[in-house]
Amino acid sequence: MTGNTAEELGFTGELPTVGLADLLQMQNQNGFSGALSIQQGEHKGAIYFHQGDVVHAEYGRWRGLKAVYIMLGRDKGRFSCQMGLEPPRQTIDVTMNHLLLEGHRWLDELTDKQREALFYDAPQERKVNRLVKKLLPIQGVEYAVLFDENGQPHEDETNAGLRMSAQGDLMRNNGVELGRILGLGELRSGMFSGRGGHMLLLISNLKALLVSISGKKKPQSVEAAVRKTLMDH
Repeated sequence: MTGNTAEELGFTGELPTVGLADLLQMQNQNGFSGALSIQQGEHKGAIYFHQGDVVHAEYGRWRGLKAVYIMLGRDKGRFSCQMGLEPPRQTIDVTMNHLLLEGHRWLDELTDKQREALFYDAPQERKVNRLVKKLLPIQGVEYAVLFDENGQPHEDETNAGLRMSAQGDLMRNNGVELGRILGLGELRSGMFSGRGGHMLLLISNLKALLVSISGKKKPQSVEAAVRKTLMDH
């Protein structure tokens, strides 16, 4: 990347003056090989092409298709195209049409809370726990909060975090009492379902996690994704 500027190797521009989806399609049609670098505020990303096909993307801690989807969701900032840059690895193997269709579907299914956590960097945005931020992109997760033995949210200053931690503390205390009455011992996890959706409660020695799950999703599949994310954390 030394010795040449982005302008010499390709071209630069502003998003959304040129929409990112349109830019991806244009590079696909042109059979572009190289990297599309994205600067969106403090966030940096890169999308790598080989003969017009997207083969790799990275954006913060995200890699692959998810990285592209989040850049599509932001769709603002600056970009530069740099020809001939090789991807560090391949994480994407789909057609451009599939990538864009799935990307727009994924974005359409995000809840308002997920959008706020993923896309908005307003100065007044309240602090959200980093584990919660990892759970929010999971389809079906509306919000989540980690709270301590006193029912106080951990590293979460949002109104949703305060409200859910109080709910979770009540559910944890009721579960402990129910376990005692039924002779089941200490409650470690539970799924609570109602007409409006589901609540997944996971309890450890020091903290507990409450996850709000959309009623439109199967809670078992969302729980499996949540547990996998926690294990990878």
